[in-house]
Amino acid sequence: MRRPGQKPCEYAVSVSPWSTVTVLRSLYSVPSRLVGAKLRALVYARRVELYFGKNQVQEMVRVRPGETAINYRHVIGQLIRKPGAFRNYRFRDELFPSKVYRMAFDQLIEAGGDDREYLRILHMAAMEGESIVETALTLLIEMAQTPCESAIKDLLTTKHSVPDVIISVPDLSRYDSLLNS
Repeated sequence: MRRPGQKPCEYAVSVSPWSTVTVLRSLYSVPSRLVGAKLRALVYARRVELYFGKNQVQEMVRVRPGETAINYRHVIGQLIRKPGAFRNYRFRDELFPSKVYRMAFDQLIEAGGDDREYLRILHMAAMEGESIVETALTLLIEMAQTPCESAIKDLLTTKHSVPDVIISVPDLSRYDSLLNS
């Protein structure tokens, strides 16, 4: 979305095999379907827009040179296929969307779990919704249960009964008699 009065700088960038592009010494993740693509980057004061041909494929907040902006949703597919890469992934800390996810990972590892289980949880967050999975993780942590994909699925698919609600129509005859008197 272009704003009047702002003139962007334009750069040609290539998407690396790790789903990232470098724009003015800053690293941004992009959807993995763009790996190998040549993109056009329009750099504004506060944002960066990426285009594939004439189609805008992403807009993100501009970060300072040397900083990174990695979105786990962009790289989770590749990490699921190569789970061993997570252990040494350069931007591993970016793959914890909140403190709850980090706590869940630590608790999972303490219980003897592995990186693959956490990646499945993160993939579920990307597919089902980050906040829903975070709520399930919070419940599991509070119940001192090891966070795992199956436990989260159980929480998300549990059917809760809805109480029967009976609505009675009030008797308005007393109100009518007051109006008539």
